[in-house]
Amino acid sequence: MRAVREDFEAELVEFTGADNHAHLNVNLPPKVAVSRLANSLKACPHTGSARSSPT
Repeated sequence: MRAVREDFEAELVEFTGADNHAHLNVNLPPKVAVSRLANSLKACPHTGSARSSPT
């Protein structure tokens, strides 16, 4: 997740969640679409989302 955050020049303000979901409070530069960041985080193998998402 750190690499994704650095790639998007994002600042992680707060992170909470449970086994099956997460809540992130993130500051993004205006040039970054929230959907692009979300898709990149979902694809990150360390988040577990890629393994548990239905296909």
